[in-house]
Amino acid sequence: MPYDGKDDPGLPDRVKAWSEDRRITWVRAWNRSFSACRRDGGDNSECEGEAFRIAYTAANAQTREAVVELEWIDALTEGGPGSGNWGHKGIKGRRGGSAPRGGGGVAGQYLRANYIGAEPPLSMCGLDKFAGEVDPFNPTHSEDLVLKEILHAQGFDGLPQVVDELAVPEGGVELWRGVATGEQAEQFRSGDLYSGRGGGGSGTYTTTDQGYAQNYSGGTPDAVVHMALRPGAKTITNDELREIRAQYKERLAGRPSPEEQKQLFTQYRRAQREGRQADADEYMKRLDGSPHPQREQLERAYADPGRLAAAMGYDAIDQGFDVYLILNRTALIVEAGQ
Repeated sequence: MPYDGKDDPGLPDRVKAWSEDRRITWVRAWNRSFSACRRDGGDNSECEGEAFRIAYTAANAQTREAVVELEWIDALTEGGPGSGNWGHKGIKGRRGGSAPRGGGGVAGQYLRANYIGAEPPLSMCGLDKFAGEVDPFNPTHSEDLVLKEILHAQGFDGLPQVVDELAVPEGGVELWRGVATGEQAEQFRSGDLYSGRGGGGSGTYTTTDQGYAQNYSGGTPDAVVHMALRPGAKTITNDELREIRAQYKERLAGRPSPEEQKQLFTQYRRAQREGRQADADEYMKRLDGSPHPQREQLERAYADPGRLAAAMGYDAIDQGFDVYLILNRTALIVEAGQ
């Protein structure tokens, strides 16, 4: 049911903690999108899910003009390319398959991650949305279905800014991507975001080398996408991500930091020398750590570097050797097709 204004006691706790303007944006976006979905024949459950997606996207891109006019929320609910129901076929065996995928948010609006931090929740992976016959981790799927859920939760599957002629802004990174057909190139600009796989992690592979990208297009001119990663995009290098992944695994295992380990071991040895065996046993127990209760599920969900980086709020991974793995499509400025 629609919310009764910015102070409705039924608002999610996360929303209640926001500023007044941001709450207004969230409530109005939720109510407008829910009503539009119901008018189009959607059921309560489907329409609530869509309303929450659009409301969080709206609040994430909130400006005072959006609060007053909300014209772009209408665009999200009218079914155009990249919006609610355009060309969406769903995923067999996935509950709620009719829900929109790519294109959340204003076309061209750079959306920061809904979650930024070192402890992304398991719920971001949307594992409860898959029916029993579908294993989202199955590598034979054409897409990384878990990454697709993460990108959707973060707002990263929104549309990029599309321009007639690309002028790379100062501080931006000029990039190219070669695909098989012009249709695939246009899908990247305006349709559902394909969550691909790769040896360096799941995501969208791009390169700073135009010639390298053209090799993947088979010589088809309209199958090469010219784009730029925006200045200020949140990026991480492979080496930095490797260290963060190692630290993440240590935290899931419940192990103390290296500095804490050193202190605990010093205390353990002192307790042993002084005959305080009970204290020594306690220090050893703390050294061994206490695993996270969802350790196994989290390690599996975030084993892929692209998934973990996206869940932590990174827009792209600088993989070196002229390769950038794009996670947030809204962080791109893309040249229109020929």
